[in-house]
Amino acid sequence: MWLLDALPRDLTGVRVLIYGYDTRLTGSKSFQNINDLGTKFRTDLKVIRGESIIQMPSGDPSDQATLKSIRGLLLFGVPNRGMATESLIPMVEGQPNRPLVDALDEGNGTLRAQAGRFPAAFAFRDAEIVSFYETSQSPTAQQVDGVWRMTGEPAVLVDRDSATYGREWELGDRYVYPVNQTHSNMVKFNGFDDDTYRVVVYHLKSFKENADRIVGGRFMDVA
Repeated sequence: MWLLDALPRDLTGVRVLIYGYDTRLTGSKSFQNINDLGTKFRTDLKVIRGESIIQMPSGDPSDQATLKSIRGLLLFGVPNRGMATESLIPMVEGQPNRPLVDALDEGNGTLRAQAGRFPAAFAFRDAEIVSFYETSQSPTAQQVDGVWRMTGEPAVLVDRDSATYGREWELGDRYVYPVNQTHSNMVKFNGFDDDTYRVVVYHLKSFKENADRIVGGRFMDVA
């Protein structure tokens, strides 16, 4: 994994933390929703440091300190305005995780509402958000002999508009980058010379270079 194997070599002096959550669809007993995932991430961040960003401004002082400490974000295929879920719905039919998949759909207003609140929740103009979007169709889910496989008709799962919908001042080429991969392969880089990996390292180095000054200034402004 490049986060563990490559990044420490190219971005020295940083600590890399990997965070994830249960994304199983078939056979899932989970009924967690988007707010649950955000709350858990926010709480787990407190533990590591000894509804995530949009929940932080109204949170306790620790939440607000975490928010102020964010120098930048790299977002890969994030469905800010939803994604294509047609092939996923049959996989979760009758299961408690169906509402979570429904909330991700392009026609559902949940993510659009959150995307609308995001610029106000994360209003720091000295922070940078770079959005990566897929330019290759992905295989979709298809049931074959009772087993779900990703062999269905290719489709764009998260389109450019959804993946790059963010703060109005971050719509230029510096903040938007196409990746000629399927949705699931966007962050599966082909070695140190992978074009997208080099772009990632470039932005992370930029974040790191100015982080102390920028983040420190936010806390001094409050003081």
